[in-house]
Amino acid sequence: MFKIVLLITAGIVIAHAYDCKQDCKKVHCKHTHCKEDEMLVKNAIECGCCDECRVIIKKGDPCSPNLYLGDRPSVCEEGTICRYVPKKGSTACASDRPGEDD
Repeated sequence: MFKIVLLITAGIVIAHAYDCKQDCKKVHCKHTHCKEDEMLVKNAIECGCCDECRVIIKKGDPCSPNLYLGDRPSVCEEGTICRYVPKKGSTACASDRPGEDD
């Protein structure tokens, strides 16, 4: 089972990398206007060629770590990262200083 999951993951990563264009001048990016609860992330999509607005997750709120090397639709607020918090027993946006929210 582990080998199957590993092969699928490798396939996704390879397919994503293969789709990237080397010359960002050939990529047509959408103009981005972020909402109040969003944050502009530079070079977030289209193989690092285009910017994207992502929803800001507040400290203490649940989040999903970026395990699959793909794009995330949201990002933790400044000064926090998405990590496992033992007190909650799950992942959440927590201080980027180890031990502070544990």
